[in-house]
Amino acid sequence: MSKPKILADENIELSLVKSLKSKGFDIKYAEKGLKNSELVSFAIKEERILLTHDHDFLNVEMYKPAVGILVLQVYPSISEMEEILVKFLNEFSTEDIKGKAFFLTKEKVIVFEE
Repeated sequence: MSKPKILADENIELSLVKSLKSKGFDIKYAEKGLKNSELVSFAIKEERILLTHDHDFLNVEMYKPAVGILVLQVYPSISEMEEILVKFLNEFSTEDIKGKAFFLTKEKVIVFEE
């Protein structure tokens, strides 16, 4: 299973992005200052799963998760966020993620679908 391509929102910590890159993930930052709708459009254009801390993206009626959206709960530790994200990305394929928004916490994964 190939690793999904990821677009990191500007609110995602640089150290988390660097760590994921070092583990072989194809991840890049979105341009700063994009509106949420522009960010989703850019993710679709780039065929990348959107990674963010912004809970607004869980509103799948407003932000259609065409390529998939991962909303990562903020933790005090980058290593905890990395552990949660890597575990999720190793268990779910790009096709599993496509068309859905996921809220990732230490305790659970909540799926939001249209």
